[in-house]
Amino acid sequence: MNSMDAYAKNVGTCLARIHDEQREALETAALWLSETITHSGLIYVTGSGHSHMLAEEAFYRAGGLMNVHPLLEPAVMLHTGALKSSQYERLEGVANIMIANTSMNARDVLIIASNSGRNAFSIEAALAAKERNCRVIAITSVTPAKNLTSRHSSERRLFEVADLVIDSCVPAGDASVRIAGLEQAMGPLSSIAGVFILNSMLLRASELCVTQGVTPDVFISANVDTPASTQQQAALARWRERIQQL
Repeated sequence: MNSMDAYAKNVGTCLARIHDEQREALETAALWLSETITHSGLIYVTGSGHSHMLAEEAFYRAGGLMNVHPLLEPAVMLHTGALKSSQYERLEGVANIMIANTSMNARDVLIIASNSGRNAFSIEAALAAKERNCRVIAITSVTPAKNLTSRHSSERRLFEVADLVIDSCVPAGDASVRIAGLEQAMGPLSSIAGVFILNSMLLRASELCVTQGVTPDVFISANVDTPASTQQQAALARWRERIQQL
């Protein structure tokens, strides 16, 4: 078995564990999200470093929900300076400013992705959202996080402050494959695990809505011509009033 085979096996094992072991948490998350959809609330998604990609994955996505509001804070993203972003995600105050510039409230949900769950940005975002009575769902790797110290003044980690925690089942250090002759492991799992968790929640939430007679607004690919595209423009116009990135 070469490194590609090992990686494929590790990805499959990780996703299977999530599906089996996190089923109850995923169902609860889906219920919360369905309630947000039903009450025309917003699904906020954020993360720092590579975890910010989950906010982009859920936003303006073919087959994705229109009421997703990404919180993409440039300071903690990689494109303005990777090393700098690592410093900012440990700095208190950044997430507070980000949340303060939203209309987040009790009918909304905030999904925070952080593999380690130790940095100030994710913890502070969770605490700020909860002050607004917004429910917080964390996607984090719980077992490794328990062995890490918090970088927030509360001394708490993300899994200790979120209302609901979904374990990404990712090993410590994220990288999952060892190559003979190479000291550092490769083959990270957190992004794949996070995207699987995120889309699983959104799918199930939409399904729950439909069973209750509520039709979620779902994006159609801009590269596919369908009669429904006109209806999509009308729905999109409604959400543009509340989601500044649209």
